[in-house]
Amino acid sequence: MNILILAEDPSFRLMARHYLIDEGYNISLASSPQEVMNLIKKEKIDLVITELYMPVIDGLQLCKRTREIPEHKDTPFIFLSSYGDESTEAIKMSFINTGFFRKGHSLSELITSVKYLTTPKEKGGGMVVLEKPESATAPEPEIPIQKEKKEQAQHHILLVDDDEGIRNVLSILLNDEGYKVSTACDGQEAIDLLGKNKYDLILLDIIMPKVSGFGVLKFVKEHITDTKVVMLTAYSELKLAMESKQMGADDFVAKPFMRQDLLTTIKNVLQ
Repeated sequence: MNILILAEDPSFRLMARHYLIDEGYNISLASSPQEVMNLIKKEKIDLVITELYMPVIDGLQLCKRTREIPEHKDTPFIFLSSYGDESTEAIKMSFINTGFFRKGHSLSELITSVKYLTTPKEKGGGMVVLEKPESATAPEPEIPIQKEKKEQAQHHILLVDDDEGIRNVLSILLNDEGYKVSTACDGQEAIDLLGKNKYDLILLDIIMPKVSGFGVLKFVKEHITDTKVVMLTAYSELKLAMESKQMGADDFVAKPFMRQDLLTTIKNVLQ
């Protein structure tokens, strides 16, 4: 049986991996939600253990998106949290085949949850096999996480990044916030799209093949002056981000960015 673990604490990640391997499970490790989505599309995953609270996309959103894939419509999820969440029962009622593990408790409890959620209900376990994807039948749970108000006016955003995982995750996040999203995998594709369509804002990676983010920014400032540009940059590229501001970029966000920071930057630039 194959288990995928996404946990922010390296020591917990390694300890959980060790315990689960001793129980006979095959373990894969992921460092981000986008890596989880990429692995799920390539490998057979029987259960996912993930952080509940994460930047950009939280564990519940990751579960929901995973279960929109037909072959993963009933894949069990165990959510990790450092808190005593009063929302756990509400989440369990809305998301079947889910469990919770409070970090700091004995890992034997995690093993028990794994065994319970991977054993069919008719055999005494907690796993329910669905006939339809859960997203088509289960309501979205109410959780005690402050949510941004959806954008009423649907702004069109062009997301340009050569990392497929980042494109997938940010597309999900921005769609959920009410934005219309188009994507490009490199600077040349972005320029081609900009020549055909109108966008309110471009989220633009700096280091890309074919045409860099600087090349796309130069094209925008010469030909489409009313389109806003927010650069996406790694911390090691902050000097380049400052150069992009001098070239006319409206703002930049450093990776890895927090969900709220990104959404606030987009909202401020579009106002």
